[in-house]
Amino acid sequence: MSEEKLITDPERQEKVYSDACGLLDSFTYIIRFERKVTVLKNAARKFRKLGDYKDSREKAAFSQKLAEQEEKKGSKASFEKALEKEKSAKVKSDYVDTIEEFKRTSKNEEYKEEGKKHITHCKEQIIKIENKAAAKRRLIVLGILAVLAVIFWRTPGCPYVKGMVHQQMGQYRKALVNYEQAGHLPGVTGHKNACYYALAQDALKQGKEKKALKLLKKTVDSDKAEAQEWKLECKLIKETQVGKRVIFGDGRWTIAAKEGNKVLLVYTKVSKKSIYARTQDVTWRDSEVFKWLNTKFAPVKFSEEELNVICEQYTGKKASGTLTQEKVFVLSEQEYLQYRKAVIPSDENYWLRDEPLTKMQASYVSADGDVKKTYVNDTVCHIRPAVWVSLKE
Repeated sequence: MSEEKLITDPERQEKVYSDACGLLDSFTYIIRFERKVTVLKNAARKFRKLGDYKDSREKAAFSQKLAEQEEKKGSKASFEKALEKEKSAKVKSDYVDTIEEFKRTSKNEEYKEEGKKHITHCKEQIIKIENKAAAKRRLIVLGILAVLAVIFWRTPGCPYVKGMVHQQMGQYRKALVNYEQAGHLPGVTGHKNACYYALAQDALKQGKEKKALKLLKKTVDSDKAEAQEWKLECKLIKETQVGKRVIFGDGRWTIAAKEGNKVLLVYTKVSKKSIYARTQDVTWRDSEVFKWLNTKFAPVKFSEEELNVICEQYTGKKASGTLTQEKVFVLSEQEYLQYRKAVIPSDENYWLRDEPLTKMQASYVSADGDVKKTYVNDTVCHIRPAVWVSLKE
């Protein structure tokens, strides 16, 4: 033991003495023997620093002796407990707990070497358990394959079971091929969702965010996938320049403009061919184009997450004069002229938003990019949707 510097200052002596006595009195309330030993040794060290102050020498010797006794007693009890655990251990977690119990006695020379032997034995048992579990998993796979060969070889259940096997083995693309072959059997959609989601996570780990987004889009009615879809869409849209294409909802869009936390997206390809309206006395809000966009197109093309971030627009009134709101619209002539440089040209004619209509005619963009007019009930024009999307998180 190294020589310790004695404390001679009277005031400090009394404080250290009081602290040491407190440690000595408190050890009986401590449960773990390692902590008891530490507390008693600290008390002994403090008493030794006080030299002949009061009964410090006696208490130092008493504390040190008590620490040795507690260490011996605790190590013995812990070792015996570890032996009992080892004897009754059956599963991996039992052996892990047993190893930790033997480690508690490793500082005691009496049990150190013996403890190492038992720890080695426990680790060997863990390896056996793991090997047995692996063998069991292999047998399960082989059993599934056997059932597949005997029962389902010529039924839709055959590719379904193959898909389950490939999915369990992490071969998700092979599993998807099998699930496609299985058709509409119950449970196929859920398994396909799981495969697409797993492939998307692999793509994300490789930094292939666009690929991951396409895979997530292939899932059906998956809340987990939809939430991740929007986060990826938002990130990619933020990183993409005006005039470039992005994926949003169930389709490709062109970024026509960015204004603060909002972005204007125009459908890259034209959609349905449609008349503009059935009569001349109609506003944009009462037009066939408006109705189709907001009652047929939007609910099908966008998830709930995506609908929530599409900004509501107030672009006109109904014939009754009531101001209503919309999420999906087509560009007006003024908007088209403002953003035409960013909008990818189309080989088809498509409607613009007119308010009000003039002489039963509405504006449209021709295949050569010029703005022209035709009758509202003409069937030569398509619909090209547009949306304002909020990127604010």
